[in-house]
Amino acid sequence: MHNLGSTLKWSSCRLVRNGQVETLTADARKRLDAVQAFRVLAAMLVVTGHAIYEARAYDATGTLAHIANWPVWSAGVDLFFVLSGYIMMWTFGERFAEPHAPREFLARRLVRILPPYWAFTLLLAVAIVLVPGRIETARLDTGHLALSLLLIPHVAPTGGIHPLLALGWTLMYEMFFYLAFAVALLFPRRIGLALLVVAFTVSNLAARSGVPMPDALALMWGDTVIFEFLLGIAFYFIQRDGGLATGRMIAVVAALLAATSAARLMPHVESRFLLYGLPALAILALASWAVPLRRSALVGLFVLVGDASYTLYLSHPFVLEPVKELAEIAGGSWFGIALYLVAAVTCAIAFALIFYRLIERRLSQRLGQAMGIRPRSPFAGPMTP
Repeated sequence: MHNLGSTLKWSSCRLVRNGQVETLTADARKRLDAVQAFRVLAAMLVVTGHAIYEARAYDATGTLAHIANWPVWSAGVDLFFVLSGYIMMWTFGERFAEPHAPREFLARRLVRILPPYWAFTLLLAVAIVLVPGRIETARLDTGHLALSLLLIPHVAPTGGIHPLLALGWTLMYEMFFYLAFAVALLFPRRIGLALLVVAFTVSNLAARSGVPMPDALALMWGDTVIFEFLLGIAFYFIQRDGGLATGRMIAVVAALLAATSAARLMPHVESRFLLYGLPALAILALASWAVPLRRSALVGLFVLVGDASYTLYLSHPFVLEPVKELAEIAGGSWFGIALYLVAAVTCAIAFALIFYRLIERRLSQRLGQAMGIRPRSPFAGPMTP
C-alpha cells in the first residue's frame, strides 16, 4: 500500500515518491512484492470464504455449507497477523529508543487504519437504520457504536468480542499490538522486544488463569492468536540479511509444518498459534523466497490488488450482499451459484480498487498531512485484512 502523502510508481528498481526518485535494491523490491502477494492471498481467503458462506443458502445439497465451514477461510486472519509483526519491524525495527519513534509509529498506524474503518462502520450503521431486515449479524446501539469506532474491546450486544463492523475484531488485536509495540520502541531493541514477549505472555497467562479483568480482555488475551504478531517479528530476523536461501527456507518451512502436524495429532490441542500461526509463517517464508526478482505481469497484478487489500477486507460484505441477487435470479442452480461466486469476488476486488484509489488514499493523505506525518517507507498499509 502506498505511503501517506506520496504517490508511488514503479520503474525498474526505482521508487518515485513525490517526484523524487529513490533507488531500491532488487532484494528490497522483492520483499515488497512478496508482502503484496501475501496480502492478496490473505484477503482472498477471507473474501472467498464469506462469498461461499453467503451462497450456501442457495445450495439444497448442503455441499457449500460444508465447504464454508472449512477452517482455511479464516486462516487469512492469521496470515495478516504474522505479516503485521514482520512489517512493523521492517518499518520501525531500526528506530528503537529514538525519542519520537513511538509517537510517530502510533500516528502512522492510526492515520492509516482509522479513516476507511470509520467510513465502513458508519456506512453499516446507516444500512442498519435504512434496511434493518438485510443485516443479520449487527445491532445498532449508541454505546456499541462509540466503542466500535474507538476499537475498544467489548462484548457486542449480539454476543462476542467484536465492533459493529464485525470484521473489525482483527483491528482490536492490531491496536493492542500497536500500543505494545509503541511502548517497546521506548527502549533499546533487545530490551524492547523482550518486554514485548513478556507482555504478551503475561497477558495470555493472566487471561487463561482467571485473573480478574473485563470479560472482553479475558477472551481477547486468552486467545493464542496474539502470539502470531511475534512470529512476524521473528521472521524479520530470520531473513533480514539478504533473504532466505533455498536451504534455509526449506529448513524453516519443514520445521514449522512439522510442529503444526505434531500439534494436530495431539488430542485436545486448540491453540490457534500452533494450528494456524505456524503454517502462516511457513507461507510467508515461501512467498519471500518464491517471488521473482524481476517484475512480471502476475506480480504486478498482485501488487495492484495488494495496495487495496485493506479496503477489500473491510468493504467486501457490502458488495457480496447485492451481488447475491444473481444467484436468486438463477434460481439456485449450480450455474447461478458459480456465477455468483465469480461475480462476487470480482466485484469486491473492483470496488476495493476504486475506493482505494479515489477515496481511501486521499482520506489518509489529508489526515496524515494535517498531523504533519511525512512518508518514509514503501510499506504503509495496516497488516490486517
